[in-house]
Amino acid sequence: AEELRAKATAEGVQLTGERFDSNCITPGTPFMARLSAQLKYFVNLKVTTDARWQGVKVIFSGHETPGEGEHKIMDYIRKQRSLDTWNPNTRHCLYGLDADLIVLGLLTHEPHFSLLREEVTFGNSKSKRVLADAKKVNFNLLHLSLVREYTMVEFATEQSIDFERVLDDWVLICYLVGNDFIPHLPNLHINTGALDLLFDTYKTLLMDEAEPRYLNDAGHLELSNFQDYMRMLTQHDTETCQQVGADMAYLSSKMATANLDYTSAVSTEESDTDSDSKAVAKGKGEAVTEESAVDADGFLMVKSKPRKYKPIKTDDSNDTSDEKLLAAWKDNYYAEKFGVEARDRDFKQRIVFEYIHALQWVLHYYYDGICSWDWFYPFHYSPFISTITEYDITAMDVDTFHKGKPFLPFEQLMGVLPPASHKHVPVAYQHLMLNESSPIHDFYPLTFESDLNGKKHDWEAV
Repeated sequence: AEELRAKATAEGVQLTGERFDSNCITPGTPFMARLSAQLKYFVNLKVTTDARWQGVKVIFSGHETPGEGEHKIMDYIRKQRSLDTWNPNTRHCLYGLDADLIVLGLLTHEPHFSLLREEVTFGNSKSKRVLADAKKVNFNLLHLSLVREYTMVEFATEQSIDFERVLDDWVLICYLVGNDFIPHLPNLHINTGALDLLFDTYKTLLMDEAEPRYLNDAGHLELSNFQDYMRMLTQHDTETCQQVGADMAYLSSKMATANLDYTSAVSTEESDTDSDSKAVAKGKGEAVTEESAVDADGFLMVKSKPRKYKPIKTDDSNDTSDEKLLAAWKDNYYAEKFGVEARDRDFKQRIVFEYIHALQWVLHYYYDGICSWDWFYPFHYSPFISTITEYDITAMDVDTFHKGKPFLPFEQLMGVLPPASHKHVPVAYQHLMLNESSPIHDFYPLTFESDLNGKKHDWEAV
């Protein structure tokens, strides 16, 4: 936001008023307290004065109640389903832009579940932003029954499978490309066909034996089957490594060619230096002006020294196998992302445990609600698929959690807000963010590094 303001100021745009900090839309802030009060007033007004609201039961769960909004709704649905008065033909419609809503709707196994969301347009517009006319906003209505039916078509020829369990497995598979709580597995990106790969491999596993092999039992990992599923996916690590090696070899050859061309061009220029200088001295040459030192797009042309890339050995090298290439690639990954040496198998085993533990926590959260308030995944990255297969995850205790209790509102704010948003916490807390002598000052850096880690957009970076 600060960069955008600086850019606007440089372009001569007049900025009026105080900048709106969207971080105020966080539970516990004064803004949320005011919003909660206004919503309560609005609901009470409509129920008492609007005939269309008569007989409608309105449940308002504000920021005072811990938990994500969509999961509060899931808790309510689960409680209603446990009642004797529950109607199995009840229709649900959930509004929101979060992709997780699709997963949440499917795992309820409710036959009539729809999602309402605003149409999202992508692309970089250079035109000035204007407030959208609410009457012109398009909405999409997704009937999850259609998703269920299309998924069912994938298994139309298989008579022995339990389709509801397949849906549960599909939910787990979606977690492998990342969500709000755990990072995606390395080199698995939705925009490069990761879901197709995961689902096709799953179909092979499912019917690999006489009895179907499921991955998710209503929120509990089937560890043995999941380990075999990971083994089937290890080929993806090898193929990705081969592709990266081929790309780097191609880039290296192109850079070598560029170096030769550059050297040749410099030699030619040096041989012409004397004659050019004499021509300029006699007034016959063109003067080099600032205007002529920029290209057609207005970018300053500066000679740069090509970076020399170290050649990477590919599978056509006699002394390097795919296994060695993959091992070297993984060693570099763990050294760069985790700061761990290749021979430290105990640490890599811990990474694998924490990742499987994380999958189990997320399953519990989505199916049953919070199983632990103080759990968190302790790393920014996940292990390689092939690393997971190096350890026996069936021997790991991944289903033990400490329930704990939710953070208090101000504790939560101190844990998620940056120092630039210090005004949203009480004055008595602000020095903890801003004062260099604060015992937790290290948690509020003004600058930090980011890692795209295979992603394309800044907001996706670690």
